Amino acid sequence: MSKTVFTRGFNALLVTQFLGAVNDNLLKQIFILQVAVGGVWADQLGDGGQGLVTTFFAFPFLVLSGWSGQFADKHSKHRVSQWVKIAEIPIVGMAALALGLGQFALGMAALLLLGLHSTVFGPAKYGMIPELFPRELLGRANGVINMFTNIAIIAGIVIGANLSANYPGNTGQIGGVMLAVAVCGLAASRFLKPLEPTDPNLHYARQPLGPYWDALRIMIRDRALILLCLGGGFFYLVAVMAVDSIPDFRGARYLDIGDEKVGYLTATLAIGIGIGSSAAGYLMRDSVRSLWLVLAGAAGMTGVLLCTGLGDFRTGGQANGFGDPAYDRMAVLLAALGAFGGCYIVPFQALVQACAPESQHGRILGTYNAMTFVFIATAGGIYYLLRNGLELSVQGAHLVLAMLLMDFTLILLLFLRDALRRREQLRMAGAAAEKALAQDEPSGEANAAEPA
Repeated sequence: MSKTVFTRGFNALLVTQFLGAVNDNLLKQIFILQVAVGGVWADQLGDGGQGLVTTFFAFPFLVLSGWSGQFADKHSKHRVSQWVKIAEIPIVGMAALALGLGQFALGMAALLLLGLHSTVFGPAKYGMIPELFPRELLGRANGVINMFTNIAIIAGIVIGANLSANYPGNTGQIGGVMLAVAVCGLAASRFLKPLEPTDPNLHYARQPLGPYWDALRIMIRDRALILLCLGGGFFYLVAVMAVDSIPDFRGARYLDIGDEKVGYLTATLAIGIGIGSSAAGYLMRDSVRSLWLVLAGAAGMTGVLLCTGLGDFRTGGQANGFGDPAYDRMAVLLAALGAFGGCYIVPFQALVQACAPESQHGRILGTYNAMTFVFIATAGGIYYLLRNGLELSVQGAHLVLAMLLMDFTLILLLFLRDALRRREQLRMAGAAAEKALAQDEPSGEANAAEPA
């Protein structure tokens, strides 16, 4: 069996999700920068408003991921992906119109629809991976797709930051870039490997939250599965709070930089996640050993957040970007934060896919998707509360996040290690029983034939 994951179908999936992530992050970055201090919409949401933008984008994931998971199980996942890519084109057109007219509310509506588009795509995208690869390649495939996703995040953030710097004088350029990316994504989706529906007779739940309860019952019965989903979701709380905090370092009190330099800092974080994810995919062994990667990732992220929370990032009045010692320190620390984060998240993603029942991949992954966006929405709310309610500085928020991260991870791993060991023992016992039955069947037939 070939050990490569770069098959034609998986390559098409990489390109399709890459381009979708570019548009998601491009538009979101423009809104984050324009509602932050110094943006044209800074008066719309107040200090820390970029956290509310993230929460608004995440709202469809919270409410509709259950139906999206059912949709992915009932229909072929490659068809679902193509339908999503078709819908992306008018959505980015609406976003371009909103930016051209300077209509904040219409733009936020387009951002909400783009979140809905990604909500539907998520279970189909991640549900394809266990259908394309055997269990032993899931970690590697997840590491690769995470790396490409974070390269896409880098591209979206950097392009968005540069386009934001010239807004509102370049609305046609913004619309043209987003439309070109959407059309290329649709073209790439035509090369996805055709897959059969896993449950074509599935009946949709009447309520959008109904599928969550069914999936959660399955997860709770398999204790390891619910713990894995919680661990994977918590990564996104850390990542989103880190990303939302970066624009708050741009003021004169800290780095004294513009939107482009903020984009480059965010890109270093995404580069780190990509590198860490790729490394984790190749370092993974069995499920229990993978937890050491999680622990190392959590310890590394905690150390970095303590450094960003306690360090001196006042500019020396030099380059105000790369070449300024304060800016360079921040860039290195954010890259390290991302690398440790990649080691943390990939084991969770791969193990969730491996542990989910085969006929319910879409529904389990849809519910997992919703759980991650509960953490994303919570991250925006927590950051807004820390900055506005408790009136902490951005560095104070990093110190709070460091404490939350290490406490949560240590408690989670205490329970998860035993749950995974029990699950592995049951799996091996079941495999041994099947092997014994297979060996007994021929001898039983032979014994039955002897009297004749």
